[in-house]
Amino acid sequence: MPVRGPNMNPANRPYASLVLNGSPTWGTHLVNMFVIPYAFITCAFFLTSTDFYMSNRNMLPLAPIYLAMALPALVIFYVLCKDIVRDRGKELIRLFTFCKEPIIFYYSFAVIGLLYCLHPGVSVELLNNGVYHALYAFLCLFFLAFARIRSLLPIVRFIFIAAFLIYFATVMIDVMQGSFTKNEGRAAGFAVNPNTGAFTLIMLLLLSLNWSRMKLFDVSLCCAAGLGVFVTYSRGGLILFVLSMTIYLARIIYCQKPWTKPTNALRFLVISLIVFLGLSIGQSVLNGVSAFNQDDSTRLQDVLSLVRGDNDAVMQDSRVDLVVEYWRLISESPILGYGTGFSDSRPAGPHNIYLQQWVDYGVIGVAVYTLGLLRMFRFFMQRQDYRGMTFLLITAIEGFFNDDMLLFRPFLIALVFLFVMAYAESQSGAGSGYSKKECA
Repeated sequence: MPVRGPNMNPANRPYASLVLNGSPTWGTHLVNMFVIPYAFITCAFFLTSTDFYMSNRNMLPLAPIYLAMALPALVIFYVLCKDIVRDRGKELIRLFTFCKEPIIFYYSFAVIGLLYCLHPGVSVELLNNGVYHALYAFLCLFFLAFARIRSLLPIVRFIFIAAFLIYFATVMIDVMQGSFTKNEGRAAGFAVNPNTGAFTLIMLLLLSLNWSRMKLFDVSLCCAAGLGVFVTYSRGGLILFVLSMTIYLARIIYCQKPWTKPTNALRFLVISLIVFLGLSIGQSVLNGVSAFNQDDSTRLQDVLSLVRGDNDAVMQDSRVDLVVEYWRLISESPILGYGTGFSDSRPAGPHNIYLQQWVDYGVIGVAVYTLGLLRMFRFFMQRQDYRGMTFLLITAIEGFFNDDMLLFRPFLIALVFLFVMAYAESQSGAGSGYSKKECA
């Protein structure tokens, strides 16, 4: 039996092992010199909401949705040409079949949205939610095609790390200068909305971490995310961050079993010390920034009240009144709803995607959304992919604070790449730093 060296163990090479079988030719290497940086930049551009920020500043030649269709389309054109010559597109079809869940998810809302344009009395524009969901279903196909670029797969994690660091930098710039946020005294980054900014940080963090072995770099990412979420003063973001870290640490403890080895126990003690020092330093920095001074920030007091378990600040939130208002509307038409775009026509949205789907599309809307999340959760649960399960869990919870999840491009791209990684792992037969078999 051949001896397996350190480079033969999938657990020692979690990302390079995702390259599918076959040696690339010199021509492929030449093309990859252009395709890989292009794909990397395209993903980072949308994951960090740079397109949204530049659009608000009138810095883009096209609307973000058109740009989101055009940039990945070049990649899928390259993939189509390559795969049609190689196997008449059979592997590409196999990829789409394996990763069908996000496609079905957005396709379902496209069908519902377009049909509900015929709802009696509804008044919609040409570009309505049904059309947007149809375009996003195509976006799923475009970004899924990235899985057919074999040389891109080993660096998928680093795409998300780069996006996380870029977005964290924009949040810190917001802390110092308030350049991007629409809420004075709360950082947001390129997403403009502090609550969306907190969710973006958590989402990018989950796809940047190694879920089988925590190293100092992973600890640094967690500390940075914690600081970034804190300065957004997002109560929902704080809940999601704590939940994500609880699941992640439980997973790491299960994998590394610190009680079995003194070195692992020492590592956890050092990590705890680093986290404590990081939070202390972060608080000291914030105390020195006048825009985030604790005495001047009512929002900070609300966040601290939530931590202490005081529900008064939560119940006084204006979004509670919106829930009451939209629940009244739902009770008047619970089955059929009011038609595509009804919630967008209101002075204020419900800030809750479950209420939004219900009021627009009736009970079928909230049922399709919930069922879609459950189907994707089951997909990752069957593969023991804790990263994917955690991502969908925080997505389900974020839906109670956010009514724009389906049209949030960073969410779509992150969701698609979770399936891309699952597909690559299934094809290579090796782990990617997240699977149960790498716990040792």
